[in-house]
Amino acid sequence: MLGSKIFKPELNGFEIINLRLEYYRYVRVEYHAASSIPEAEALLRRKGNEFIEGIAFGKHNSVVMFGNFVDKAESGKVSKMPFPIVILITFS
Repeated sequence: MLGSKIFKPELNGFEIINLRLEYYRYVRVEYHAASSIPEAEALLRRKGNEFIEGIAFGKHNSVVMFGNFVDKAESGKVSKMPFPIVILITFS
């Protein structure tokens, strides 16, 4: 994590929400192919990831992507994206 900041906005003396921003440089993405709906469903139920997304191209062809924040990228595995920092916003 590059850093974090907590915001506590107030309106007429009342605290509305606590907002925490965390700054990350990279997201590590893993792609997993599935050849059936039950296989894709099992992948979608997998725990321990900060992001998960699935795309079905048909009954026998889908992909599930898992993402996790990381501070360092693996050498030679960085996509050229226009956004250099990922921001995670959490409410409390």
